[in-house]
Amino acid sequence: MQSITIKYIDIYNKLIAIIEQNNLKTGDKLGTEEELCKLFGTSKITIKKALELLEKDGIVYKIRGKGIFIKNQLINVQENKAESTEKYKKCIGLILEDIDQSFGKNFTKYFLKYSSEYGYDVITKISINSYENEKIAINQLMESEVKGIVMNPVHNESYNPEIVQLSIKNFPIVLIDKKFAGLNIASVSINHKEAMQNLTRYLIKMNHKNIGIISFAPTAASSIEERINGYIEELAINNIKYKKRYVFTEIPFEACWNYNIENDSHLTREAINSICKYLNNNKEITSLICINTNTLYLTLKALMKMNLKVPDDISLVCFDTSYFAMYPNNILITHIKQDEERIAQLAIECIDKLVNNQTLEIKTNYVSYRLVEGNSVRKL
Repeated sequence: MQSITIKYIDIYNKLIAIIEQNNLKTGDKLGTEEELCKLFGTSKITIKKALELLEKDGIVYKIRGKGIFIKNQLINVQENKAESTEKYKKCIGLILEDIDQSFGKNFTKYFLKYSSEYGYDVITKISINSYENEKIAINQLMESEVKGIVMNPVHNESYNPEIVQLSIKNFPIVLIDKKFAGLNIASVSINHKEAMQNLTRYLIKMNHKNIGIISFAPTAASSIEERINGYIEELAINNIKYKKRYVFTEIPFEACWNYNIENDSHLTREAINSICKYLNNNKEITSLICINTNTLYLTLKALMKMNLKVPDDISLVCFDTSYFAMYPNNILITHIKQDEERIAQLAIECIDKLVNNQTLEIKTNYVSYRLVEGNSVRKL
């Protein structure tokens, strides 16, 4: 898989270069968000994300209404990083695909809370759904001599070899939201198959029989196959014939990245068009299950393009979402809600045991979830 340069990371690197070239010192002004938008010819969202990375690295700080200022000279930042191994006597790593409202934001808050209670400092890395970024993050954490790693692996056709090597060495790792078949790695997640059965059963009780799925292709490092299997099994239980063409998995995973969606990339537009084509070829479908929040976003865009209303013309359910203000009439999507606090709590319990060479009685840990009923499904 090729390394993908995310725009705000590129801006981040350019800002670092500006600070170095101008020898900016503590208290010096870097500029305002508006000035930086004009300088780089990019959106405010991109600038904000780049500045957030600089803030996390302790390089800049914001003063509301005045702008962005230098907090630490780069030389001091590098010295701090060099001392990090000594500082973190009891440190663990956390690697996330991304942080958003649907899953990740609350998890991170609770994970930091429970980590502190267990006496751990946490180094957090965001892979931005990139296989190569994940690899770099793992290596950086190992260089920092963390005691263990909790991670939400990226979706990919194969397992990251860095994870496989750590598993072989019995290094403490706990996966969240996914599990790796064939590898002896602890995991904490909901039961994805059971949750999908729950969603499918809900639609069937609302008298829907022609139920479609919108997803990206299942990969080795994903929970998609489990969810699709749950859909197929629930149809069989209810004597509804499974139609393979109802399961749409042709959306490129990259099209589901927040970066591409926010910037209305060509991948996003192609994905929306492909969903429109799928729906036109299967007009008898009365309800759709979206595999995650981003496929829901793409589906809603496709439905608006086709002038189809939710739930009047078609019903929708999803994993990990809630309120969609971007959709007309502010539809509340019926969805599966994961218990992010319990996932965080159990993840830190597991990693603490592994760090202290204790045996985990259960490697695959399932956390409860609930089906949140909205107004996105019409009873037939």
